[in-house]
Amino acid sequence: EVKYKKWENLDGPLFVIDKVNVARIKFANGTEEVFSEIASEKSTQVMYDNGKVTMISGEPQVMYEMGKSEAPVYYRNYRGAGTGTLLPSLLINGLVGLIPAVACSATPPKIQKLGIPTADKMNNPDYVRGYREVAYKIKKRKTWMNWAIGSAVSSVILIIANAN
Repeated sequence: EVKYKKWENLDGPLFVIDKVNVARIKFANGTEEVFSEIASEKSTQVMYDNGKVTMISGEPQVMYEMGKSEAPVYYRNYRGAGTGTLLPSLLINGLVGLIPAVACSATPPKIQKLGIPTADKMNNPDYVRGYREVAYKIKKRKTWMNWAIGSAVSSVILIIANAN
C-alpha cells in the first residue's frame, strides 16, 4: 500500500492506494520510487510537486475509490438543501418541511456544485462518479437531519405554546 496525506490538509484523512495500482511516485526533490517497470495506462502515477499530490492517470476503480474518499473532505454545497428543508420544518411545521426534504433528497448534486478540488479530477469520469455518489449520500443525510431537527423543534414549540 502507498499511504499519503494532502500537503494542504496534513491533519486530514490518510489516503491509501494499493501498490499494485501505482507505477511510480516522483517526489519534489526529484527522486522517484518505481513500483513497476511497466507503467501501463491502468497504473496510477502519483507526483509530489512542492508537497502537492497530483494524480496523473489511473485505473477506473482506483479513481472511483479516490473520488469516494475525497467527497467527505471537499463537498460542502449541501447547505442550500439543508437550509431549504430546515426553515419550513422549523418555522411552519414538519409536514410542510417534508416537501423540500423529499425534493432535495431526490436530486443528486449538480456537477458545478460538487466542489471537486482540481480540474484533472473533474475531467476524470470515474473519479466524478465516485465523488458524486458519496456527495449525494451526504446531501440526503444532511437534508433529512435538518428536517428532523426542524420538525422536532417546531413540535416542542407547539407543545409548549399549547400548554400555556
